[in-house]
Amino acid sequence: MAILKSKFDFEYYTMIGVSCHLKDYRLTYYLNKFLDVELKKSKDFPIKREKDKKDFLFSFFIFTDKNNEISYYLISNHNPESKLILSQKQTDYFLIAKDLINKENEIEIINKIKTIPYVLTAYKIELQKIRFINNLLNDLEIHVANITSKTKILLKTKLRNKKV
Repeated sequence: MAILKSKFDFEYYTMIGVSCHLKDYRLTYYLNKFLDVELKKSKDFPIKREKDKKDFLFSFFIFTDKNNEISYYLISNHNPESKLILSQKQTDYFLIAKDLINKENEIEIINKIKTIPYVLTAYKIELQKIRFINNLLNDLEIHVANITSKTKILLKTKLRNKKV
């Protein structure tokens, strides 16, 4: 049986590392306020590590800007037992933007994040330098697809119940 491996075109993804002393819900509050987005808590992001033979869950927030066709994902790098990206030990959160093509917007977002109280720093992470980034982005796309399909099913069910 063939194994499907996908390679991602990194130009469509921007990853910003955030180091701070804030809980995920507090950082989300400030990101929503400073970036004019509406990140909302969603199902935790699961990562399976073959080495450890177990799943690790990481806090996950999502927002899709339908006007600009940009998706934002905030993922914690911390789990009591592991890190999402082991090589980024000093990073507390990753803000991933999909389809944020404008470099000026990227710089503006980083500068706005740096002004948030209790944020120590924010910086662009070069995706090509992250080990197993293709696996991470693939898992992210699958996770988002699962969330989206479940949301659509719930909305259809609610609509049907209203009609009855």
